[in-house]
Amino acid sequence: MRSLAASGDVLLTATTIQGRYAIRLCVLNHTTTDDDVAFAIDRVAEADVSQLAIAAPVPAGRPVAGTTVESIDDRAGPAFDVDGLRRVAGFESISARQADRFLASAREERHGAGEAVTERWAHARTFYVVLDGELTVTVDGVEVNHLRAGASFGEIAAIDWGRDFSYGRTATVTTTTPARLLAIPGAALRELMLDAPAIDAAIRQTAYERMHRVATPAP
Repeated sequence: MRSLAASGDVLLTATTIQGRYAIRLCVLNHTTTDDDVAFAIDRVAEADVSQLAIAAPVPAGRPVAGTTVESIDDRAGPAFDVDGLRRVAGFESISARQADRFLASAREERHGAGEAVTERWAHARTFYVVLDGELTVTVDGVEVNHLRAGASFGEIAAIDWGRDFSYGRTATVTTTTPARLLAIPGAALRELMLDAPAIDAAIRQTAYERMHRVATPAP
């Protein structure tokens, strides 16, 4: 389950029923489709259950078309570590242990100017930190936010809102300059929030504020 969660592709849980280990898949989310269920079952069938796979992070997610994806350790430029993460709003209190675990599943994405990173109503749950460049956040063509290095986005779709409810993307995020992004599976963000109440509160507050901004964009 840890290996699958680290991939960011599917989030399952485990339990014991009458002494037997069981894997649980919730299909009650309003965004779940038959294809999602089949994909989750395929991932379980193909999962590497060796101790090595459990100990090591799984490469996260599937690349967006037109995107160059690299591991966090292979990218050009200074390494992004706990100090860099603490400069991102909401993560000021993260410990070195929490940061190491959170960043272990991260990957770098590079986008050219004018590329859509996320699109409104999409079901993807990846959380992003802006390493370099600028991006515009729009709703129906109206800009509701502008992001620069050190900002984050994607938390509304990434977090768990309770009772297995989640949102799709509430806005479209497009690069206005070439940009480097740190892409982190939503499952990793949710795990961190469970482990760090102060970060949980800060991320949820940001999500609430951004949802209000999306609901009432400036004329």
